[in-house]
Amino acid sequence: MEIDGKVFAEIGYKIFGPDWKCKDFQYKVGEIFEHKGEIKICKSGFHYWVTELSCLEYFFGSKLPKDSKMAKVVPLGRVERKGDKRVTDKILILEEIDIAKTIQKYNFGSNNFGVHNIGSGNSGCSNIGTQNTGSQNTGSYNKGSNNTGIVNTGIHNSGDYNCGSYNSGCKNIGFQNSGNNNIGDYNSGCGNIGLGNTGNYNYGYDNSGNFNFGNGNTGDFNIADYNSGFFNTESYMFVFNKPVPISEIKNNAGLCYLRSFAGQIYDYLIGKLCSTNDNVVDKIAFQEKFKELFKEKWQKINPSNKELIKTVPNFDSKIFYEIFGVELK
Repeated sequence: MEIDGKVFAEIGYKIFGPDWKCKDFQYKVGEIFEHKGEIKICKSGFHYWVTELSCLEYFFGSKLPKDSKMAKVVPLGRVERKGDKRVTDKILILEEIDIAKTIQKYNFGSNNFGVHNIGSGNSGCSNIGTQNTGSQNTGSYNKGSNNTGIVNTGIHNSGDYNCGSYNSGCKNIGFQNSGNNNIGDYNSGCGNIGLGNTGNYNYGYDNSGNFNFGNGNTGDFNIADYNSGFFNTESYMFVFNKPVPISEIKNNAGLCYLRSFAGQIYDYLIGKLCSTNDNVVDKIAFQEKFKELFKEKWQKINPSNKELIKTVPNFDSKIFYEIFGVELK
């Protein structure tokens, strides 16, 4: 390449701080600098890029200050290459480039400080919109990246006014919400202050109902947890067809033992079913097979464990027989 009557084998581009420093090394336009020792991409030596665009793209990922300097440079020594990036042990800082004009060459809009922007007032990269400070936004006033809405401060939001990330709704302060006005994460409803709600206006988590102050509710206006009804202040679950306070269930040894014992049998049968690759399941036949295997294993249970099962809240021998096919009186 010929510049001012001088021919250079290669020319590159480099960005500096406002004081012409790069990583605490002081440069000056028109001077030659030498590096003693080995050169290694991203480790040691004088680095530069082969195109203006590749140079800008690299530094915008590092939040380039607006008063930075840019210059054409010429390698005069050994060169190591990797993609568009180069490193040399001897470099000439040839001439300063107007960085503002260079940046604008790669934008379709006005007052952009990033590159690949189609819009105005963007300081990030690849934005289609207005006044984005992140990258790859197609909306406006985003401070994050990969947003398709407006006024997002997180990343990968497709709604508006989100302060979290991966939201597809609007006005969420959290992550992965597909509803609106959520303060929490993984909500697909609206107005939730909690996590994992599919209902609306819940102040708890894992609710599929509405207006709950508890957790795991499928009904509405519950202050307690795990209710499927309405206006409950205590938490109940049905055991043997009758409601029992959850506090009585949590530490019941008989219930824990029975669930574990029956669960192992169920898991075994499901495993055998999956191994046959048979997508057609006869419900009645499966229930009968379950009862048959339960009876077989029941014969080996310690009598004390059979008595323990009777301590399950609301234990009912008729219902027990209907489910498991075994008499326990």
